[in-house]
Amino acid sequence: MASVDDLAARFARVVDLDELVAALEAAGINDRAAALRYGVPDVFALGEAVLARLHQPPAHPHGRRGASGRGRSCWCRCWGR
Repeated sequence: MASVDDLAARFARVVDLDELVAALEAAGINDRAAALRYGVPDVFALGEAVLARLHQPPAHPHGRRGASGRGRSCWCRCWGR
C-alpha cells in the first residue's frame, strides 16, 4: 500500500487538484480505495492531502540549520571556518 508521500512523489508534476484527481483515478484509486487505503472520505480529499505534501518544504536531513539557512552560521562563513 502506497503512502501519501509515495503518491506525492509519483504525481509531483501535477498542476492542480482536478489534474491530480484525474491521475489518481486513472491509477485505479477511487473514493472507496481512498477511504480504505488512506483513511480519507474521497479521492478529492486524498488529492488535497497529496497537494499539501507537495507544497511542504522538505525537511533538512541533518536537523536544524544555521541562521543563514545554509547549514553554517554566518560567523563561521565570515571567519573562514
